Amino acid sequence: MVLTLVALLAVVSMRRTGECPSCPSERVTTKGSIPMAHEITVYGLTYPYQLPQLAYPLNGLEPYIDTRTMEIHLTKHHQGYIDKLNKALEMHPSYQDRTLEWLLMHVDTLPQQIRQVVQDNGGGHFNHLLFWDSMRPAKEAQSLPQGQLAQAIDNSFGSFDAFKKRLEVSAFSHVGSGWTWLCMDSDGKLAVISTLNHDTPLVQGWYPLAVVDIWEHAYYLAYQNRRSEFIFAWWNLVDWGRVAERYERAAQVMQSTRVA
Repeated sequence: MVLTLVALLAVVSMRRTGECPSCPSERVTTKGSIPMAHEITVYGLTYPYQLPQLAYPLNGLEPYIDTRTMEIHLTKHHQGYIDKLNKALEMHPSYQDRTLEWLLMHVDTLPQQIRQVVQDNGGGHFNHLLFWDSMRPAKEAQSLPQGQLAQAIDNSFGSFDAFKKRLEVSAFSHVGSGWTWLCMDSDGKLAVISTLNHDTPLVQGWYPLAVVDIWEHAYYLAYQNRRSEFIFAWWNLVDWGRVAERYERAAQVMQSTRVA
């Protein structure tokens, strides 16, 4: 049977090995075989890393994400990942001027004694940066995609509602801690993927556009084990204007790669 575009863009549950038993192998590449001639840069931050200045106060995402959860999540969990990442790089100055994205994309080339620390805590830092940056208070957030991003979502998923369903299914069915992403692949197509723990799409060559944190610490105080309710609430906070900015940058990167 010929695989349709919809099948090719089916939800991918990536593992550390890059394997996806239920997906066509050409849709997910393993580490060391990224079919791209570019480095992905979203923020371009280097050592020493620090907490971001959020575009909203800690109570700004109420009632969908409560203030206490925000306080603990940002100043305890996220700060903890930053502290461990900085400590790992403190004695390795040759990597201190490398961007966070570079470290994560080339994690297998790092010294063995810091490799797992950078993967876990560098991933934790990067993933949280994108999570915070993808949200705005509900009254300020652009509630629907527009322009080129809206067209790309329609082309890849059929409709915005179909995309939302795809992401929800991936997030709801993900076992354990992790993240669910909207990404662009090397062909400029959009896909929904989920990653384990603090793994990122970067190592697979995907350009991340938006992400929702599905670790329990992101929602447990208010939602307990009701992850689905948290995901439904999160939609109210996604700022599709910010996502569109990343989409446009990603499209330029992919276009320049194809031209080269």
